[in-house]
Amino acid sequence: MKYRILVMALLVVGGLLYAGWADQGGAKPMYEDGTYRGAFIDRDEIQVNIEFALEDHRVTQIEYRHLHAQGDEYLHAEEGTLEARLRDEYLKIIGHLEGNDIRTHLTDLYHPENIASDLKADGLTAATMRSSKMISAIRDALMRGVYSYPE
Repeated sequence: MKYRILVMALLVVGGLLYAGWADQGGAKPMYEDGTYRGAFIDRDEIQVNIEFALEDHRVTQIEYRHLHAQGDEYLHAEEGTLEARLRDEYLKIIGHLEGNDIRTHLTDLYHPENIASDLKADGLTAATMRSSKMISAIRDALMRGVYSYPE
């Protein structure tokens, strides 16, 4: 009997704690001002490495430090090549975040076709965009915290 009461009490307390945490009205996370760095790594290969600066949760600068996949380096691709076209696509997608609140606009990257719609006419589609890798690298940076603080 005492065991059942203890279990019931733990369930009630756990439920109350969960309800308190869950009912935060969609509170947005808080990020410090500064420069952040994050990466997406797969099979021991750094595929995406991003650096960005935040000020009052707004992205003030964002760039790729590394953009590589399946043996191809996109950042330094020769103009006119497929790799250069893909690089431009990736740049346009992360450029969408500049000036915007990272907390509300990061999820826009889940729909890259809405950001880089003009690239569809050029034969590049959302299938070629790996926005999930970009999102993962950005989330990695946010979880790691500030890489360097503003001077």
